[in-house]
Amino acid sequence: MYAHQKLILDKRRPKRSGLYPLKIRVTFQKSQRYYPVGLDMSEVDFERVNNNSVRRELQTSKKKILSLQSKIQKIIDSLEVFSFHELQRVILKDYDNPTVKKGVYDYFERVISELNLEGRIGTANVYRDAFHSLQGFMSALSFPQVTVDFLKEYEANMKSEGKSISTIGIYLRHLRAIYNKAIEAGIVEQKNYPFGKNRFQIKAPRNIKKALTIEQIKKIIDYEVEEGSNQHFARDIWLFSYICNGMNIKDMLNLKFKNIQGDFIHYDRAKTSNTIQNPKPIIISLLPKAKEILERWCNSNRDENSYVFPVYHKNHDEKRKQQIKHQFIKTINKYMKLIGEEIGYDKPLTTYAARHSFATVLKRSGAPMELISESLGHKSLHTTEAYLDSFEDHTRRKFMESLIPK
Repeated sequence: MYAHQKLILDKRRPKRSGLYPLKIRVTFQKSQRYYPVGLDMSEVDFERVNNNSVRRELQTSKKKILSLQSKIQKIIDSLEVFSFHELQRVILKDYDNPTVKKGVYDYFERVISELNLEGRIGTANVYRDAFHSLQGFMSALSFPQVTVDFLKEYEANMKSEGKSISTIGIYLRHLRAIYNKAIEAGIVEQKNYPFGKNRFQIKAPRNIKKALTIEQIKKIIDYEVEEGSNQHFARDIWLFSYICNGMNIKDMLNLKFKNIQGDFIHYDRAKTSNTIQNPKPIIISLLPKAKEILERWCNSNRDENSYVFPVYHKNHDEKRKQQIKHQFIKTINKYMKLIGEEIGYDKPLTTYAARHSFATVLKRSGAPMELISESLGHKSLHTTEAYLDSFEDHTRRKFMESLIPK
């Protein structure tokens, strides 16, 4: 099988200018990857470039396209055994050369491509959203232009568009991550770093309580559902997450029977498996309730490489898994919201609340912070502390009353 390339106009998401990004599509064994050219075009100009009827103002663009196509073809021809990973590695060599000047958007496209190749589709999508938000504010952006004043103006612009503090923070943190990568590559100097104390600080949203009390958890367990119904399944999945160390839904759907070892589950978090060398596996003690849920809903095919919950299929790629996961969470949240209303929970009851509830209920029981952090798979105690809700008002009052002698 031979890899081949084709210039395409990516019409899936037009820019605000009405133009579309140009990309080179490489196909190998029915799999495809897209490599940005760094140019946007109208459909009319794209036809002209393809038909070689190039106007003077398009000649520079044509040269850039041919140069990148030639580079990709040389790499394909030089590889003894073709792989997208190797192609990507060679293409990105230029980015690590400090003599090559690259803009902010070049780096965004690089990171997005890397994440897609690693199968981290969700993270790639967040970077892409941040990238498009920035492009909407400024069509071209170099690293020296990212100053404290620029960041303040960009933040103000997002506020005027009605974006939440949470969304603004996400976009700015991803821009900061891109800037840090440019420093590592020698593209920009540390002394010009615009983020941090006495410079530009990214605002964090107020932490809204998401955790349930142990009494509310009991109400969920005791809530009557129709046997085998969608609501029954949603409740059990929520409880399985809560009981099993607040397991993330992505990790739950990726569980295979080989991860179940007797009365324990051993697994690596998908979120950190690609970012940490030798990640410490999470070990979950399977409580009777978790075993009951597994027996009720697990895959009938119990081969060690089969998924525990029959939601993913072995032929699904990461992009398809991402789509399925989003729909799965949406469905679970829909049914859990109704249960939440019935038990008197005053916010939408989501899968995310199961993870927060696990951590917070453990904290209220007196469990050490280190145990909670390890159970959640966090790299630091600071991350765990951000997850934990404050104590309930009656608990706080009980301790405060101890200040006055009886």
